[in-house]
Amino acid sequence: MRTLSFFLFLIISFAVWSNDLRTVGITYTYYAGSDEGVEEARRKAFGRAVSQALAAEFGMTLSQTTSSYISEDNATTDSRFISSAESEVRGEWLETIGEPAYDIAVIDNMLVVTVTVKGRAREIPADRSIFSASVLRNSTDAGAATHSFYDGDTMYLRFQAPEDGYLAVYLLDLGANTAYRILPYSLEPNSPVATVGGVAYSYFNKDEAPAATIVDELEFTCDDIVELNDVCIVFSPSPFLLPETTAGGPGEISSMSLGAFRKWLAQSRTKDSRINTKTIHLTIKNKSL
Repeated sequence: MRTLSFFLFLIISFAVWSNDLRTVGITYTYYAGSDEGVEEARRKAFGRAVSQALAAEFGMTLSQTTSSYISEDNATTDSRFISSAESEVRGEWLETIGEPAYDIAVIDNMLVVTVTVKGRAREIPADRSIFSASVLRNSTDAGAATHSFYDGDTMYLRFQAPEDGYLAVYLLDLGANTAYRILPYSLEPNSPVATVGGVAYSYFNKDEAPAATIVDELEFTCDDIVELNDVCIVFSPSPFLLPETTAGGPGEISSMSLGAFRKWLAQSRTKDSRINTKTIHLTIKNKSL
């Protein structure tokens, strides 16, 4: 079992940059919860700033679902309809321009983080393929999905797309300025993994892998009180090229610099709107500290 420790990868109106790409920006203030540290508050401030800026530039889509509820009590039947609404921004963040500027203060014993961020974005294509993905802790059951891990926990990935396609997954370590290629596995060629539409996959799980596959199993370590991590999932219905990565030795997970990975991902998504990504933020805690 290969053990890795990963940190946070932090990954909006000014002018049109190129074709459908726009350069956009925002300043946003986030008031942290009492249990949040500085780094976690910075991460949430950045994410909410991006969402606010995308919504301001491209708008939001509101979807509503209605479900029925029937209750029978003796001879009485009570039928009700329950509605719920969800909203999503219609834009996607492609690339951060420069470094986000943070102002951190403590006001009335509350941690307050103000971030100014600028980047390139575009409207999400209407025909974009939407996949589902979640990280699981110590179990491959869907109910084990979480964003929180402890030192020594094992991570699995559950993935499903509505159509055939190609998949790659990276773990991003900001502290080491490194992006680790965790899918395809370390002994496989540097090409996206083919997936079949409608099939639910469980990765980093040797019990559900094809017989000839040598699976990399992932266990988190945490040397600090709390560490922040990112899982970056890249999917497209069409084949795409992966960046060159190197391994320190036979069977070791290959990697590249974080800057080179960010550049590759931004260029790939700019050139091909079919490429879709999802970043899952994780928090890892050390029980002994």
